[in-house]
Amino acid sequence: MIAESKLFAANILNDEQESLSERFAARAPLVSESFEGVPYHVEVTGAPILEGVIAWYDCHLEAVHAAGDHTIFVGKVAAIGLRDDGYQPLIYAV
Repeated sequence: MIAESKLFAANILNDEQESLSERFAARAPLVSESFEGVPYHVEVTGAPILEGVIAWYDCHLEAVHAAGDHTIFVGKVAAIGLRDDGYQPLIYAV
């Protein structure tokens, strides 16, 4: 979808949004629509900005790089947002 639309948003989840992380990583029960029941809004590009995130980057696609079985998308930031209300970022450590 990113390669086709040429836009995306990076949402930095807060430490109470683990269920959203699991949902969008397809490790949680699936629903018929990926954003069904998930509050979001759009900014400059029209990409979804999830409500409650601690930060977000709204981007236009600048470059695409193949990396093994992954694809790396590089974006030019069109808009950015930050909340400062005491939440911590959701972090995974192995």
